[in-house]
Amino acid sequence: MPNIVLIDDHCMVLDSLSIIIESDKRNKVIEKFSDCQSAIEYINSNSGQIDLVITDLRMPEESGIAVLEVVQKKHPRLKSMVLTQFSGDHYIINCVKLGINGYVLKNCEAQVLLEAIDQIVQGGFYLCNKSNLIFVESSRKQATKQHLTDREKNIVKLISKGKASDEIALSLNISKHTVAYHRKNIFDKLKMDSVAELTRYAIQSGILYFDPS
Repeated sequence: MPNIVLIDDHCMVLDSLSIIIESDKRNKVIEKFSDCQSAIEYINSNSGQIDLVITDLRMPEESGIAVLEVVQKKHPRLKSMVLTQFSGDHYIINCVKLGINGYVLKNCEAQVLLEAIDQIVQGGFYLCNKSNLIFVESSRKQATKQHLTDREKNIVKLISKGKASDEIALSLNISKHTVAYHRKNIFDKLKMDSVAELTRYAIQSGILYFDPS
């Protein structure tokens, strides 16, 4: 059961989000904050009890970016997701650079939010369909070029889609040992440590394209 902290400057939004999030009985909203400073103080004191921080971006006095910076620098174990109305490519790219695990727009359906939480908690990276194409178009041209073989690119794509090693082996008609060998080489070559990082790279480099439907 993931413990979730919500940050939004509108109390009605916080209450509505809590109801939606806890409609999935696996989720628990442990705290809600309408200002960033109180949220930061709570996160710094209780990081061990938190699994996921969900924050808006623009708020009075201090931006949600301040929360994301604290999570990234002081509590890298924590997952973070932006839930906002802002779909500008610079917002998305800047947040991804800060190491977020997901970016969801407030005009997405409630089920999208629940899917995002589930995927992020399991170690994945999530962009809702209304924001992923903006991100891909704006950032794949800027992605650092890394030399991956076609086989490695196929494996990156499947890993980013959440496929397990045995599923990848079956899909590519290779052994699990070969998958493990390529997987290690990919993470070493790209100097990455997590599937979330790899998924961000797959999006940025154009290896992985989300279904816009």
